[in-house]
Amino acid sequence: MGVAPHITALALGHKLPKIMATYNKHEYLDERKEALEQWSDKIEILVTNNNVVLLNTNR
Repeated sequence: MGVAPHITALALGHKLPKIMATYNKHEYLDERKEALEQWSDKIEILVTNNNVVLLNTNR
């Protein structure tokens, strides 16, 4: 999806690595919002996909 690893980590509620967390105090709210919106769009496509063919599992 093209989201930077540190944005993904923050969006998931993880902490940044120690040195990065020490010097990088930016919260990346806009970037985190965009990443979560992309993930939401991806889930929406998977849930509402109408071209799924159910296979008969009764043998």
